[in-house]
Amino acid sequence: MKKKEMKKAGKSLARAAAKTFSEMAFIDVTEALKVPETLEYSQIIHISLFEPVEGEISLFLPADCKQMIVENIYGSDWSGLQSAEIDDCLLELLNVLAGNFLIEYCGTGVKHDISLPELLFDESKLKDNYQYFYFDAEGVNLKISMKISSL
Repeated sequence: MKKKEMKKAGKSLARAAAKTFSEMAFIDVTEALKVPETLEYSQIIHISLFEPVEGEISLFLPADCKQMIVENIYGSDWSGLQSAEIDDCLLELLNVLAGNFLIEYCGTGVKHDISLPELLFDESKLKDNYQYFYFDAEGVNLKISMKISSL
């Protein structure tokens, strides 16, 4: 991908992340001012894009970020939720994030085709050539990786 297109994709991803987290989880997400030295994550949520662009997006969530998202969306304490409810919530967050990214990047009125999101527990299933973007979610760092294969 050309540098100019990757910059556009990164800005589209930042806008999509801010919109998705704000509207779904009531969390302010901004681009991180600096790349964290380490990022401990407990889960990766992954989705593939097929149309109008081909690529992949993965969301790396630390445990405290997962908890904040899920508690805000459900409006109840983490301990009272079933693991399936937690997983469904996080999968839907990435599904919406991917859709918002495609709207930001490609515009409205364009047909989108994406996979079902999936949970991963390590990076070994991810391929090379990802671009990494770091965000601050009200004091908690998170990472989103993205690879766009075609335009």
